[in-house]
Amino acid sequence: MRRSIEFWLVGAACLLFLALAGYQIESPGLQADEVYFSSGIYEPDNIIYQARVFRRTVPLMLMSYLGCLKSWLYIPIFKVWTPSAASVRWPMLVAGAATIAVLALLLGSLAGSRAAVAVSVLLASDPSFLWTTRCDWGPTALQHLLSAGGVYALHRSRLAGAGVLFGLALWNKTTFAWFLPWLVILFFPRPLKPRSVATFLVAFLLGAYPWVRYNVSSEGETARYTAHFTPKELGQRTVPLLLAIEGGSLIGYMMREGPVGHPWPLRRNANLAVLGLALLATIALRSRLVLQWLGLWVASWVLMASTANGGESVHHIVLLWPWLYGWAALALAGASHRVRFGKWLLGGLLAVALCANILVVTHMHSALTTYGSDPHWSDAIYPLAQRIRREPPPIVYAHDWGIAAPLRVLTTGRIRFEETQDHRLEDIAGKPALFITHTDRFEAFAGANQRLRSIVGFTPRLLYTVSDSKGVEVFQVFRMEPSR
Repeated sequence: MRRSIEFWLVGAACLLFLALAGYQIESPGLQADEVYFSSGIYEPDNIIYQARVFRRTVPLMLMSYLGCLKSWLYIPIFKVWTPSAASVRWPMLVAGAATIAVLALLLGSLAGSRAAVAVSVLLASDPSFLWTTRCDWGPTALQHLLSAGGVYALHRSRLAGAGVLFGLALWNKTTFAWFLPWLVILFFPRPLKPRSVATFLVAFLLGAYPWVRYNVSSEGETARYTAHFTPKELGQRTVPLLLAIEGGSLIGYMMREGPVGHPWPLRRNANLAVLGLALLATIALRSRLVLQWLGLWVASWVLMASTANGGESVHHIVLLWPWLYGWAALALAGASHRVRFGKWLLGGLLAVALCANILVVTHMHSALTTYGSDPHWSDAIYPLAQRIRREPPPIVYAHDWGIAAPLRVLTTGRIRFEETQDHRLEDIAGKPALFITHTDRFEAFAGANQRLRSIVGFTPRLLYTVSDSKGVEVFQVFRMEPSR
């Protein structure tokens, strides 16, 4: 891509993404899945798979389908940047901006600067891409960057680099398997040569080595856990796909829903219309390149949606975004070369899509500011962590899902947190520990507080409650005392 107006537009799109996604970075509060990678930093002995290297425990797999790549990246980050919402989220935002830039380079090389600008504008402002990168509970940010980087390396015939990046993507999370076969089939340099294939495979196995090692030692545990398919539900998975495209799937999940008659003029973006126009352009163009990208994301979605529990949530669906909007950008840019004033028409369409996306993102920021967040994204986690840091107990038991992991990060791993589900309540009730629960209305596991109150011989004594920024009580902290 030449250093021209298009070059600066791509750069502006990356900066816009950082500005929109980085606004009020502490909101919402840190969520358990968002910081699950911290287990590989603060409690490597409790993860599913690790190795001993030079007498040190090295984390390899957090779960059977989730590797420790992000944990490795954050070990040096947390050494120089105290764990907080900013230090957790900003590195992934930089990864998101880098993904946009890599895709712009790729499409610029394939189809010219118009396609590069189109993909950068569509991705940089897309609400689903923006929020799943900002909060990265999938995780998705590294997956986007590794897969886009791998395809660009294949395009440039850098087979060793592509293999390592694809291997790292698979280790990072096994959901990359939804995309891997199609990416290799479509982008591997032709003609196939044994030496090229061997180079790619060796590099791939090197990047995926922790994942491979775990599955060899566990006799294929990843496949046993994840390779379950329900193709009959394929039709039902179109609904969450459409919601994710429209940008409103996180309203009511991450940020609380506002009252009826909300004043914002637009709560759905124009992306469905943009994709509809891209489909018409695809039919008219009959371009092999455009059809390949269309087939790539459709085939990946079919495999995703046919997998048990796959394609139901936005953090799965958004993995399609580089290829979905890459296809749209290629189609629209190609069509703009076929019609009079096509450059201006494309610019107008992108401007409308950009404004609609910004309105939706602004609405979501406003909803967080005005109404607060879902309890499991609650900003009450910050004052709770501050209170515990001031009066550190010997041990803290989290008696509900979603409490221990954010607190472990915000206290920099210096306080011992355990889940009560890992113990018999009767065995730990007499220990000099704090017990933290959600308030009854916000329980993740129904009846969790009642089980704590029903321990024979002990009574929970409420020490204090912690409210979110809207004054809503979210957490309660107890000590267990012998019943009189």
